[in-house]
Amino acid sequence: MKRTAERAERRKGFTLLELLVVVAIVAALIAIGVPKMRNYMTGVNITSMKTAAERGVAAERGYFSSYNEYVDFTADNTSGTKAKVFDVGGGFKITVPPGVKVEGKKEDCSDGSKGFTISASHKEVSDRYAQYDSCSDVASIQIVNSSSK
Repeated sequence: MKRTAERAERRKGFTLLELLVVVAIVAALIAIGVPKMRNYMTGVNITSMKTAAERGVAAERGYFSSYNEYVDFTADNTSGTKAKVFDVGGGFKITVPPGVKVEGKKEDCSDGSKGFTISASHKEVSDRYAQYDSCSDVASIQIVNSSSK
């Protein structure tokens, strides 16, 4: 009994085994957390692309209502660290989040009417982009895999 008390008094730190167990637990938590965080950030970046594309669609429609034509534009904020306002023409502006590039292109639809496409990409999401085509039957912004471009 006396030995146990002496040993407890002498012991002031952690054993190697205790430290290894803590390191293993921290490594396991990191191995679980990093992929989840990466997936979360990809979702956030896709939402940024989609929002920027919606703003591009609104700007194109506004421009068309004033000038009876669509406009080609590029709003590139891929190197920015905060949102930036771009003039797409005729005083119509869009706010583009950091890391996002939005492009608007006028086109002729198959039925002979005027139309436009909007595409938005994010520098951190290389495999997908947001797209809107006013000439298609789908009246919403689609997230498209880059391999099918």
